Amino acid sequence: MKYILVALLMLLGACQKKWEAPTHQWTDSSLATHSLRQIREKHIPGNVERIQEEWVIRGQVTANDATDNFYKTIVIADSSGALPVLIDAFALHLDFPIGMQVSIRLKGLYLGEYGGLLQLGGELDLADPVFPDLKGIPAALVPTFIKREGPRPLVAPMEYLPEQLGYWQQAQLVRLVGMELDSKDTAKSFADLATKTALSHPLRNCQNGLVYLRSSGFAQFAALGLPNGNGRVQGIFTVFGSQKQLQVRDTNDLDMRGPRCGLPVLKTLLQEDFETHGTGKKLGLMGWQNFAESGKEAFQVEWLNGNRFAQISGAFTQAQQISNWLILPAIDLAATRQETLQFKTRDASDNGATLQVLVSAQYDGKTEPWKFKWNPLKASISKGSVGLNTNWLSSGSISLQGFSGKVFIAFRYEGADPPDPSAKKTTLFQLDDILVTGRE
Repeated sequence: MKYILVALLMLLGACQKKWEAPTHQWTDSSLATHSLRQIREKHIPGNVERIQEEWVIRGQVTANDATDNFYKTIVIADSSGALPVLIDAFALHLDFPIGMQVSIRLKGLYLGEYGGLLQLGGELDLADPVFPDLKGIPAALVPTFIKREGPRPLVAPMEYLPEQLGYWQQAQLVRLVGMELDSKDTAKSFADLATKTALSHPLRNCQNGLVYLRSSGFAQFAALGLPNGNGRVQGIFTVFGSQKQLQVRDTNDLDMRGPRCGLPVLKTLLQEDFETHGTGKKLGLMGWQNFAESGKEAFQVEWLNGNRFAQISGAFTQAQQISNWLILPAIDLAATRQETLQFKTRDASDNGATLQVLVSAQYDGKTEPWKFKWNPLKASISKGSVGLNTNWLSSGSISLQGFSGKVFIAFRYEGADPPDPSAKKTTLFQLDDILVTGRE
């Protein structure tokens, strides 16, 4: 590779390298000659190099200035690596949206570093000869050096641990999981919008792996509050000196709503929304019990407005007394704590029938439930509707503390449909979104 190094440029005595008219013309045969990793391999750390060869690289845009967290920069990636490309223009996202494939001819461009981050640029400012400043490709010359080739499927982020990030991962779109910000930073914003000051916030996993979330003071989300949970963060991996940094494209790159390190994890013990079950017949899910203590009516799965749910009513049964039990599969509370139950209900044509929720640590899971001891649970259950109540009522969070080991939860419907209209208790109840959780 034929380089003009910084020392030579300094001897030339120029404050800024002027553009020479490029002779290259784009053709359909202008195919990539080098991968991005191969270009990285050509670079000598600490140097600035002007590329003299007719080399061409190709990649997809993975970041741009759409939210102003990247300034006069696009980032491109191929299967081997990634590289920031400096362009002296604004609104680059209009011509270079994420997913756009581009080819770049390298002859006449520069490879240089900023804080240890390798970049591709168009000019070299030698106002400070000790630290030459790499500038962007002039806007007027962008079509000469960069060819847009149309959108491609988006590049998927590569998942790493913080300690795995190094030179070869620079500028890649990476994903880190199990990350959280320091608790003292969760009340802060991404950056200082008032003073337009960029900020770096420590971002760690539960093993104390560390990177810094770096955000520009000009970013459109600069004033937004930082997330206070644990979870996934993805973005462009950069460095400044020895500090590993992550720049997000927008706030959709963060999903940090889980429990923080050291906090108990919320575990789902049972969940049922009835969406995968057939309608119009007796509910018969695996592990569930649907017992008629008196009368013949049973809970069924029904469908309305695209939603499935369990339903029961005593109407038209002509039963003097109706008592039906819907019993959930056994729930093991041995390995969790702070267990809670929640569900939602709605009712129609309420004339006095009732729906209760009960819990038992004695039920055997197969025989008549009324022969065992059950404890009522305090829950909000829909009632009082004349027609169909179109709004679902949440039960609230119902504590199961005080129980341990294996327990059963049951919904018990009680009503009547005698000939005397004044004695009828045939209220229709609908039940959905049953969820039992506990802390590990």
